[in-house]
Amino acid sequence: MPHGTKRLSDLTLPAMNIRFLKTRPKLKTGAQMIANNMARVLYSLPKMLIQHNSCPPFLHLQCVSACNSGEGMEPLANCISLLAMLVNRSTGTANLFWRNIRIECDRITSKFMSFNFQGLLATVQTLFIYLLLRMADGETEHNNHDAALLATLTVVVGELRRREQCTSLAQESLDILCPGLSWGQWIYQESRRRVCILFRIINMLVCMEQTSACNTTGQPGLILAPLPARKQLWEAASEEQWLQELHRAPSVNGGFGLTESGDLIELGEYQMKSLSMPGSAEVCTSDKSKENWEEWCAGMDDFGALIMLAASLPL
Repeated sequence: MPHGTKRLSDLTLPAMNIRFLKTRPKLKTGAQMIANNMARVLYSLPKMLIQHNSCPPFLHLQCVSACNSGEGMEPLANCISLLAMLVNRSTGTANLFWRNIRIECDRITSKFMSFNFQGLLATVQTLFIYLLLRMADGETEHNNHDAALLATLTVVVGELRRREQCTSLAQESLDILCPGLSWGQWIYQESRRRVCILFRIINMLVCMEQTSACNTTGQPGLILAPLPARKQLWEAASEEQWLQELHRAPSVNGGFGLTESGDLIELGEYQMKSLSMPGSAEVCTSDKSKENWEEWCAGMDDFGALIMLAASLPL
């Protein structure tokens, strides 16, 4: 194990389980309604796996299909099995479900160093599913495992960052296309970006400062970037279909970023402005924001509602 990397079992946790997932201070009426709707959408995401046999928009179907094979995919496979317990919920199943999640946290922290890149990312996605379930449940006598959940998430993300030698879970590059990548490589990079977006949105609603390793040091003036790629690319059923879609509409494959002013800016335009006007507020404004919103909305998937709500939430 590299110097400085610790397993959760090596850490001293509080004798009493402290609640870390605290809702941010109540907002004014209009903003609070937006925040409440964001929470409702977030809480619905795990139900996609439970009830509808589909994937939440931060988890690719190929990843779910491969969860019974490959290094480090066991946590996701176990998560999908555990979710079946929630179909008919009762006090007894809730207690057993959350005890199993705590056991999963301990298992992950004892094994994550042996996971490959895909396994580490799938584990992060798994932990976010548990995190969303905990947020949806609120504080109950059964789910008092905030410290274990957040500590596990922190060490796994920290290892992913260490291997990728980057300063945050988000790539420093804003190039959403990543020319030359295969379909599998693109799925990994796009999944990674979507996890970053999910973290940033959750952090708008609850205090996540404890998970400092997960913090995405985004680009100056951008709240969320890069935004998720088009639905047609993300939901392609095969590499052939993905390539066809990639070449069918190359002009709309560029990435977008959501600015602090609520504008949607093309990342190519943002990078050019950053070079020509470093430090200028005009870097994060766009004369084409209206057109950009229309273009991005035309191709958005299930993440779209969350992005739109996040754009409407006052900072």
